[in-house]
Amino acid sequence: MAQPAETPRRSLWIPFVYVGCMMLVFVTNGVLIWKALSTFPGLTTDHAYEQGRLYNSVLEEAARQDAIGLSVAVTQDDGRIRLTITQKDGSPATDAQLEGQMARPLNDERVQLDFTSAGAGQWIAAPAAPLQPGQWDIHLTTQVAAGKVETTQRLILR
Repeated sequence: MAQPAETPRRSLWIPFVYVGCMMLVFVTNGVLIWKALSTFPGLTTDHAYEQGRLYNSVLEEAARQDAIGLSVAVTQDDGRIRLTITQKDGSPATDAQLEGQMARPLNDERVQLDFTSAGAGQWIAAPAAPLQPGQWDIHLTTQVAAGKVETTQRLILR
């Protein structure tokens, strides 16, 4: 008796598709891992471990500055930075000496601020160059008779 001729299997392509899809996953994951490791690492401070171990001294300094009781409000209008500083009792701080700078949170762009008094508890600083829109951190050191207070506030320029 004659045997029927074998027909080729139509499912021979299935292993190749499986291997191809797995290779696509590996290549995609490799590209994503490379991109993640070659861009911003997420670290915004040097010596983070040491700063974490000294956190109690940070809390003590914050309590000392809170006892002084200065309140600093930062606003921006017409390209100028305006500060309003009030004391613990709500009266304006008129005898303050200010030092400050603005910095981008994630890069090294910094702008020094020179403040001039604009009345009771008000100071104005006009940066030398126009500021780029986006997030800025304002680092202020305020010296009054009761002591020195350092503050950092985030300002978003549009």
